[in-house]
Order: sequence, then C-alpha cells, then structure tokens
Amino acid sequence: MAENHKQFYSPDEDFIENQVEENVSRSPEPLPVQDDDLGLDSIAAKLLKEKLCLTALELHTELLESGRELPRLRSYFSNPSNFESQALNKNELTPSLPRTSSAQTLDSLDFGHYSDDGEKQTDERLAVLEFELRKAKETIQSLKASLTKAAESESCSSPEVQTLSDDQIKPHEQRALNYLVNEYLLNNSYRLTSITFADENENQDFEDWDDVGLNIPRPPDLVQLYRDYTQHVKVSQQETKEDASCTADITDLIMEKEREEFVALKEQLEGEISDFRDQLNILSNENNSLLTKLRVNYEQREYIEESTVVLQSPESELAALNNGTTLTLAPVIQRHKTDVHEEQEELRHTLAEADCILKTERLISETFRKMLIDLVQRYKSLTDSRIANEILYVSASGDHIVLMLARCLHYIVPNILLAKREELLPLIICTASLHPDAEERDKLLNLLFNLIKKPDEDQRYMILTGCVTYAHIVGPSRAESELLPQCWEQINHKYPERRLLVAEACGALTPYLPTVIRSSLVLSMLQQMLEDDKTEEVREAITQSLSVLIAYIDDIDKHSQCEDLLMKLLLDNSEKVCKAAQQTFLPSLAMWSLELGKLQTGILTKLLDRLTECTSKACSTQTVDESQMCVLLECLQQLVPVLFISVLQTGPYAPTVTADKGEIEVDRFPKVTGCLENIDVLCDESASLSALVASYDSVVSEEWYEGWEQHDWVHRQLIPRLLNLLCVLDVNLTRTVHHYSLLFHRLSKTFGKSFLRTKIKPQFALLMKLSDEELDKVAEGGTPLTSCVVPVHAAGVLSVYLGEEEQKELFIFLLDMLVILCMCNAPLSSLRAAFVELSGNSDYHDLLVSVLWDGVVHTSTQVRCGAARMFDHLVGVMSEAQLSTRVVPALVTLASDQEMVVRVATVSAFGTVVETATDREVAEKANMQFQAFLDDPVYKTEHAMHVQMIKTLGRIGPNAEPKFRDDFILPRLAFLAAGNNYTANETKKRDLAIALFEAYSALSCCFVNEQMIREALLPGLRCLHRDMAVIASEHEEIVGSMIREFEIKLESFRPHDSPSSSTMPYMSQAPNPTVNLGGEVKAAMMNKLKDFRDKSSSSHIASIFKKK
Repeated sequence: MAENHKQFYSPDEDFIENQVEENVSRSPEPLPVQDDDLGLDSIAAKLLKEKLCLTALELHTELLESGRELPRLRSYFSNPSNFESQALNKNELTPSLPRTSSAQTLDSLDFGHYSDDGEKQTDERLAVLEFELRKAKETIQSLKASLTKAAESESCSSPEVQTLSDDQIKPHEQRALNYLVNEYLLNNSYRLTSITFADENENQDFEDWDDVGLNIPRPPDLVQLYRDYTQHVKVSQQETKEDASCTADITDLIMEKEREEFVALKEQLEGEISDFRDQLNILSNENNSLLTKLRVNYEQREYIEESTVVLQSPESELAALNNGTTLTLAPVIQRHKTDVHEEQEELRHTLAEADCILKTERLISETFRKMLIDLVQRYKSLTDSRIANEILYVSASGDHIVLMLARCLHYIVPNILLAKREELLPLIICTASLHPDAEERDKLLNLLFNLIKKPDEDQRYMILTGCVTYAHIVGPSRAESELLPQCWEQINHKYPERRLLVAEACGALTPYLPTVIRSSLVLSMLQQMLEDDKTEEVREAITQSLSVLIAYIDDIDKHSQCEDLLMKLLLDNSEKVCKAAQQTFLPSLAMWSLELGKLQTGILTKLLDRLTECTSKACSTQTVDESQMCVLLECLQQLVPVLFISVLQTGPYAPTVTADKGEIEVDRFPKVTGCLENIDVLCDESASLSALVASYDSVVSEEWYEGWEQHDWVHRQLIPRLLNLLCVLDVNLTRTVHHYSLLFHRLSKTFGKSFLRTKIKPQFALLMKLSDEELDKVAEGGTPLTSCVVPVHAAGVLSVYLGEEEQKELFIFLLDMLVILCMCNAPLSSLRAAFVELSGNSDYHDLLVSVLWDGVVHTSTQVRCGAARMFDHLVGVMSEAQLSTRVVPALVTLASDQEMVVRVATVSAFGTVVETATDREVAEKANMQFQAFLDDPVYKTEHAMHVQMIKTLGRIGPNAEPKFRDDFILPRLAFLAAGNNYTANETKKRDLAIALFEAYSALSCCFVNEQMIREALLPGLRCLHRDMAVIASEHEEIVGSMIREFEIKLESFRPHDSPSSSTMPYMSQAPNPTVNLGGEVKAAMMNKLKDFRDKSSSSHIASIFKKK
C-alpha cells in the first residue's frame, strides 16, 4: 500500500521509512523490546505531529497484528474527535486545492496519475469509514454491557423494590419478552397470531436475539422458564416453613404446642391419604383388568367373526366337521356375539354423552340447531358402516393405537386401490391426532384431503366424518390451525368434487372451531367460494354451510352482511341455490334476527322493499319476472312463524306467564312443508310455547286491548303494504296470486281467529268498500274489485276456517262480487281467479256451485251470462257426481234461456265437459247440446253462436276423443267453412274465417285418417283458402301450405293413385253448400265410423306456419 502512494509522501516521511529499513537491514538480531518501543514511539510521534494519519494507522495496525501496541497510537485512534475536525477540514479544502505532479519521481510523465489520485482518495475514505464502523460496534458493545450490568444489578435488588417496580416494565425487558413470546407462538403452530404480533411490533426484529440489546446469551423458552419458576417456588415455600418453625421455637413456647398438634393432625391426614392411595391402587388394578378383558373381548369378537364365516361355508365343507363340536360352538358364538353387541352399544352411548361441540352465547333453540344440521348435512346411519364406526371409535389417547392398527391393517393392505382408499381413513385420523410433530400432522391431514381424486358423495361423507372426529379429539385450537389451512388450499381446486368437499367441511367443522374464527376466516372462505365458483352443486353446498355457520356466529356486526348475502342467494339464477337459501339460510338468519330484535326492521323490511320493486317493474314494463316475486312471497310465508314468535315473546303478558297451561290445539297452526318452519322447532320449550300462545289468544280475544310494538307492526305496516301491492298487481299472474293467497292464509291462521276478525278483515272490507262514483269506474278496471284483492280475500282470508259462519260469509262475498261485476259490465278475471284458488280445495266445490246456481236463477241477464262463463272454470275440477247432478243441469238450464246471449255463454262450458268428462252419459248430454246449437233453425242466423262454436271446437279438438273429432268436429267445421263462402257481410265473413283459421291450425297437429282428410279436412281448408284470398291475404299462403301438406300426406296413403283424383276438390261443383257439402259429408261420416288413435302428424307439418 505504501508503494502505491509513494509519490505523495513528504521528504520527512521518506526519510523515516528509509531509516526504518536501514535499521531492519543492519540489525540481524532483534533489538531489545524497550529500545524498539522507544524508536517506534518516536516514529509514531513524528507521524502524528506531521498529520500523517494514514501511515500512522498502518503502523498501528501492523503493530497490533504482531502483538505489540503503542499507547500513543491507541489513545490517538481511540478518540473520535481527532478525526471529525480533520475530515471536515479535508472536505472543505479539497475542492479548492490544485493538484500538482510529483517532482521527485517519473510518475509525472504518466497521464493516468489522476485516476490513481482518485483511487487513493477513495481508499482513504473507505479506511476511515471502516475505522468508524469498528468504533461504532465497540460503542454498541459497551452500551450493551452497561445495560446488561444495570439489568443484573436490578435483578439483585431487594424484593421490596422489585414488587414496587413490577408494573413498570423497562424497554429492554419488553423487547426480551416480545422475543420469547413470538418464539413460543411459532413453536406451537400459532402462525396467524405470530404474524399479527410481529405486525404490532414493527420496530423489533424477531429473527435476531441481538436486536434486544442485552449482551447476554439467548435465554431458554417460556416453557422452561415456567418450569424453573415452579421449582423455585417450591423451594422458597419449603425454606419459608423452616424459617417460620425456627422462629416459633425461639420466640414463643405456645407455638411449640400448636406445632405438636399440627404434627399429629398431619400424621392423621397422611394416614388417611395412605388409605386413599391404597384404594386408588386397587381401583386402578381393577380398571386395568377390565381394560384387559375388553381387549380380549375385541380379539374374541374378531375370532368369532372369522369362525362364523367358517361355519357358514358350503355344505360340502360342513360335512367334514364334527357334529358335537358344531353343537358346542354355536351357543358360545351366540353368547360372544351378544357380549360384543352390548359392549358396542355402551361405547356408542359413551360417545354420545361426550359432546365436544363448543358452546356459544347465542340464545337459539338447540332443537332448531340440530334440525338445521340434520337437514343440511344429512348424516347417514352408521349402523351398517364399518368404516364410519371405526372413525367414531378413534381414541383420544395412545393406549388403544395398537388395537386400531390391528383392526385396520388387514383391511388396508388388500384394499389399497383407488376405489377402496377410504379404508385408510381411521389410520390417518388416529395417527394424525396422536402424532407429536406438527409438520407430520400437516402432511397426514393433507393426505386426508387428497386421498381420493374425485370423491363421490359417500366418500366425501367418510372424509367429513373423519374431519369432525379429528376436531372432536384435538379441540378447537388445533382444529383451527391444522384443518382450516387444508380447506384453504383446496378452495380453488380444478375438480368440483374437491371444492364441494371444502364447502361441506366448512359447515361440518363450524361447531368445533373458536368463535372468532367462525365469523372471520370461515365466513370469508365461504363468501370467496360463493363469488368465484360457478358450479351449481358447489354453490348449493356453500349456501347450506353458511346456514350452519350463521347459527353459531356471535359477532353482531356480521348480521347486516349476512342479510345482503341472503338477498343475493334468493335471487340466484340457479334453482338449487335459491331453494337451499329458502330452506336453510333463511330460517337460520331469521332466528338470529329474532334474537337480536331486528326481524321486522331487517330481513322482513328488505324482502318487502324488494317485492315492491319487482311489482313496480312489472306494472311499468311488459316483461314480468313472476318467478322472482314468487320466491320473495315464499320467503315471507316462511318467516310468518318466526314473526309470530317475536310477537309472542314481546307481549305484555310475557314476564308473568307460567308453564302450567294446557297444550296447544292440533289445528291451531297451519301445516308446514319444511321442518325448520315448525313453530315447535323454532321455540325449544313446548310448555312455555303453549303458555305464551294461550296468554296471547286471551289478550287479543278481548273487545279492546292495547297493542305492543311487534304486534302493531304486523297490522299497521306489513298488511297495508301487501294490500297496496295487490291493488296494482295484474290479476292474470296466477302463480303470484296463488302465493299471495298462501301468505295471507298462513298469516290469518297463525295469528289466530281473533286477530283475523279484528285486524285483517276490516282492512280488506275498507279497501273494497266503494262509493257510487267508484262503482261507475269498475267497468274500466283499476279498482280493488277487479284486482288481486278479490282472490286473495276469498282464498287467503275468508276460507281460513271451515265453520258454518265463515262459509256463509264467503258465499255472500262471492255472490256479491258476481252480481256487482256483471251489473257493472266489468271483466270477471278477479272473480275467476278467486274460483281457481278455491276450487283447488274440494271442501269448497259445493259452495262454488251454489254461488253459480244463484246466478243461474238471477233475474238479470248479465248475471246469468256471468254465471254461465264461470261454469267453464269449475267443470275440470268437479267430481263426476257433482258434474252430472249439479253442473250439467245448470248448463242445460242456461242453454234454454230466453236470451240468446246467455245460450252463447254456455258453449265454452259444454266444450269443457266434452273435453274432460269421463262419464259417457254426461258427455252424451254435451254432444246433444252441441248438435242442437248447430242444427236448430233458431241458431241458423246467429253469427255469435257460430263464432263461439268454431272457437270451442278448435279448442277442444286436439284433446277430444278421436271418434268425436272425426264424427262431429271435422264435418261441422267443413260445413261452416263452406257456408262462409256465401256470406255477404264482410265483417261476419272475416270473424268466421279468422275463427276457422285458428281452429284448423290447432287441428292440423292431430292424426287424421285418409278418409277424413279427403272428405272433410281438405274441402274445409279449400273453402277457407278462398275466403282468405278475399278478406285476409296475409293468411292465404299459410292455408295453402296446410292444403299442400295434407295432399302430400294423402298421396302417401295412396301411392298408386293419380294426383288428380286425390287432389280434386270435394263437392266443389255443388252450388248449394248446405245440400252438397253438409249432407253428403254428414252421410259419409255416419256410415263409416272408426276409432283412430290420436297422435301427432309428421314433423314437417310445423313448417306450414312459416312463410316461405
């Protein structure tokens, strides 16, 4: 290094170096130490005086390496102040000083000396920085030493001082404790907690003990410190007792007597303890003997099962056995089997009592929880499942692991194939639960979840049973840290079966996880899967697991989040997901809302708001999503029992109610389809429920009573909002009307007869009470009488109870609606919807017919016409007896009415009779009436009758008997089509032609034989084709396509006939259609009656409805 910087040294410096070299070269023998030190000290003084610090530093370093050190150099370089001012002056002077070449060397000729000068400056600065770094490290070490000394002095201080300063933790103590706590968390698999702890202490490096700041080795872990502390406590306690006894001997003689008494009492207690230990040893020996017997019994059971297999061998092998031996073994086998079954039942009973599910602070019904878990998880019976029994009997200790291996290994070895890998489950679970190494447990559990590539339903059930058993054994902490990471790894697996396993596992493990994890990690996992997964089955399982999770969540802040999640699931595109949300998610969330007192303001209000939005959209646009409204109404219907419980539990009678009242009536509440809708399941204590219901009925049955908040919400907010929606809803939405009727029926039945009479019926009556001015507007529509209020009032309110008084009230309401609507010339759609809803219950059939009979004998023609049209909706649901004794006689009576409009109104009902009646006599009466309508001269000029007959025949033709279609419908339509060619009135001709076009379009898809095509169908179509060419040219081409289609079909029946003979217009040359067409067609049909089976025509007939 000296050679590199030689050109920059001063003359004095060169002289000193030359002197040193000469002294070294001239002295073959080493100089004495003292003289050498004095020479070096003078050199060092010269170097320091001349400010040659770098050379002095090199000399100091070489002397240190050789083991010799000068005090002058050590003191100089140990003082940092000597370099701070020097560095400052150097930095200030360097930019302004010009650099010159050396005059003593030849380096001035080298133009690269400026680069050497730069390297020298860098090396000098680097050397100074290295020295400062060493000094800083020495300072840190000295500070650590002083801090360590201070900590040791404090630890040796008096106990009084320690007691006073316990609450004031010092920084170095806190950092040391933080390091030990973090180390404990990592060693015991609390990874998430360790990460959180490290984030909260960002200013400390937990990877390095030196970061604590103490100059002492790393102390032992917390467990060893705790154990060492307990030993010291014992020793200190013993020393305290000895000191106390010595002090008592010196100070007081009375204490000596008390000590003697204490010793005597101690000896007595020790004797009793010795006796108890002897008894404990005896009981322990008995326990060991019983365990030994139990092991022997298990071995005997396996041996007996093998012996039983041998005894059940074929008869050829049994013949070789000794008869006496066989007779002796049989009772022994039977007795051992009985013992084994008894022991198995005892084990199952013990397992059932050992309930390890974590308790929660939620005040939810345990019956509801068990019913919810059974409904969602659908655990199968374990009676005949050997593997499931092995899983359930996994021991929580290592005492029986040998027996477990013995039972499982002989099944594992031959069944290691993929199809039988579930045989490994008991062994994996037992080993993982008892293994002390966390990494090995993680590998085993990873093997458990990846055991089967695509597990089916049964295999997933086995794996889930194993997970639940594992969580049952290891407890909530290990279940969280060991099972949930396995679920998280599989959350985005490419196989849907594995994702389905994760979704089901989250729900199955929920009761065994800590409360905080349920509402945080598990909920987040299920929400993420719900957002990402598109498989319908996986989303259904996620929904069911969410329902179980909600039953165990205690975090109130998650309630609104779960409500939003419910609304999203209810409107899901998948029917399975939507159904799962209704059956499981909705009841679970409703019970939580009931517990928090947020049922009315939360989930019920959101459902009503969403229903209002859907109804407004349906009224403002032509597109109606009826299925969404039906789902929302089903949800409201399911929440009625929960709403009633809310009203029951908050009544003024609740604090004083007693459980000594009678049982609830069998028909007090409506029947429910889902088990989670049963009010007995929702309210766990049946005795308390019966008392609350009795007290509620007693209060609301009074003539006047003061309501309470939950009670008033039902009749002041819920029912008025529903009625407002009914007033604007289209009555033709039959599914929605049906669900509204079911909702009001459940509301009326659940809240009781008194509530129905005083709170629900008055609101309907007030809504349908119209003034004279409003009655004039009924014909225009838009009033409650022409809306969905009528069917819902009839089917959902007035028909709840079947008493005589209630039926009379319903009868009067329906008759009034019939009279009012008919007299106002209003549409009967609202009354028709009421009849449709009520006709679904056979108990109301007689009542409905009675209402129409009153209309039959009414003096008003409009009422009689309305009654005739209403019979059309009752014919299809009536029994044959009612049809023949009450309905058909009423129709015959109306068919002979003086007013023609009344007779025309009965045609559709007679057609329905022909279409649906199975009684031949009833059908014959309808056929005779049809013939009278067409053959009677009275109806010859009745245009309305002809149009109605054509429409009715076209409607019932595809569903009528083939014989009636061939004998009556086709000839009559051909007759009417031919007669329409000679109609002079264009309006009437057009009405009949359009009706015939619709009728033939419906009949073209029916099977018609060759003769009917030639003699009735083609002639009628040709007549219609001529009319269409004149009055409706847009349909002419379609009718022509129908004619060509049937001509082609006719040619297929007669392949050898000429086209001209098969396509010749039937009776087209006859000038009088009444004589030539009607008479001959009728005669031909009556002479050749045959039955043909009704079936669809060829597939290309549908093309006739498309323009070519």
